[in-house]
Amino acid sequence: KLESKSYKWRRFCEKSYNFVLKTALVFIVIGLISVVHDELSKTGSGFMAGLTGAISTAIGFISSISAYIKTSSNKKGVIPISLLVLVGTIALWFGLLLLAYHCNLVIKEFDASLAIFTGLLVVVTIVGWRANLNYISVHRYYRDRLMETFMPDVPDVVIPDTTPQKAAEFADKARLSDMCGYNVEETEGEAPHQSEKEDDDSECHPLCMPYHIINTNLVLVSSKKAKFKGRGGDNFILSPAFCGSNATGWQQTSNFMGDRMTLPTAMAISGAAVNPSTGVGGDGVTRQPFLSMLMGLLNIRLGYWAPHPRLPEQKRIPNFFIPGIFELFFRSKLEEDSDFLQLSDGGHFENLGIYELIRRKANIIIACDAAADPNYDFTDLSNALEKIRADFGVLINISTHQLEAMIPRKNNNLEKSEYAKKGFIMADILYPDREPGTFIFLKSTFFRTLSADLYGYKQTHKEFPDEPTSDQFFDEKQFEAYRELGYQTAWEMMNHGSVKADSTLSKFFSSEK
Repeated sequence: KLESKSYKWRRFCEKSYNFVLKTALVFIVIGLISVVHDELSKTGSGFMAGLTGAISTAIGFISSISAYIKTSSNKKGVIPISLLVLVGTIALWFGLLLLAYHCNLVIKEFDASLAIFTGLLVVVTIVGWRANLNYISVHRYYRDRLMETFMPDVPDVVIPDTTPQKAAEFADKARLSDMCGYNVEETEGEAPHQSEKEDDDSECHPLCMPYHIINTNLVLVSSKKAKFKGRGGDNFILSPAFCGSNATGWQQTSNFMGDRMTLPTAMAISGAAVNPSTGVGGDGVTRQPFLSMLMGLLNIRLGYWAPHPRLPEQKRIPNFFIPGIFELFFRSKLEEDSDFLQLSDGGHFENLGIYELIRRKANIIIACDAAADPNYDFTDLSNALEKIRADFGVLINISTHQLEAMIPRKNNNLEKSEYAKKGFIMADILYPDREPGTFIFLKSTFFRTLSADLYGYKQTHKEFPDEPTSDQFFDEKQFEAYRELGYQTAWEMMNHGSVKADSTLSKFFSSEK
């Protein structure tokens, strides 16, 4: 018993060290701010201190933006990303604290300083408590632009006119639970964790084609479970039947969020690539606490705060206090049992979207990898293979020889461009308790049989088809180049001998089906 008490005490002390060190650092920094301000004020009567704070804040902002842009660029810069993050963090915090201290001294010069402080405190409290974080972040703007681009009202598309493009009013109100004419009460479908077949939510209404399984990432960087904390999250699905994850459990979509989840909102969450405490496949510099804090301070986030599936009647809104302050400054409230869950891009867990299809033991899975991968590292594929093997015991037999065939190379020095042998591969899926399935993997690569227009685009855009994701401003030529590449890659796949020889695949791709 004495040894047990001693061990428990050591564990308590070890857990406390992190908090003690952070607290001491905060007090040291706050104490130094007044000293720095007094020294700067000696030369400019306070003006120099305010100017220094503004310049430092600007440097921190620029460094933070540069650090993020470098994470999505194919080119290596002269300045390491880690150094930009460090400089940005120190400069931004120093500048903000110095400005705050300077403003405090300026306000004290007025006779009504107490009234001003009280008024500001009241305003901050009201705004912080009543403001919905989902409405004041970039998510709302991002969601509306995606909806208007990919989900326009049908009359605006099929009936050409000279009027300006209208808002997508139909999509804006399209509830996720209404997709495909699905009604969970009319089927025997169960939540994925309850069904003997793992998930019957694909047994939807006969008119449902296709059935939406929208993948998002549940941010779990503060989880107590090593698996979730190490990965940084868990796959959280949004579908017409059920919403949820392994970490949280599932809830019927008609009950989730009071049935307020819409299809465009779900789509925008699934593509929320920019978000604190996340990274592609759970890795990357954007998972660093300091950079995540900077992104939060600057409101650089596309993610979404949703209530826990166990709280279908949750009426509270996510605000600056809960979970805002906890997530931003303490890196907490990001676990599987929190009342509010932060959802981000599904690629922050698994970028190919095959994880949930493997859970459902699909016979045929087609995955399209169009991520920027100029070095052909196949990181998204390797991440997916590792997760489905670890979680489901499923193997997909892909050899290095098959991957090599999709990497562009020169056959001789006379060729001007590099060519891959093909743009897709096929492999067997080995489920633990059933017959093998088929996995078809398409890659955005440049192969020899592509058309002349793609060849011409390639000559003037050397990074095609792996231009950096930081390029978000597509013109017609760029958009059409990628669309046509996808079309021709799929056409090559469907006309390949191995596909035609497989009777199951032939029926699947048959135009009569």
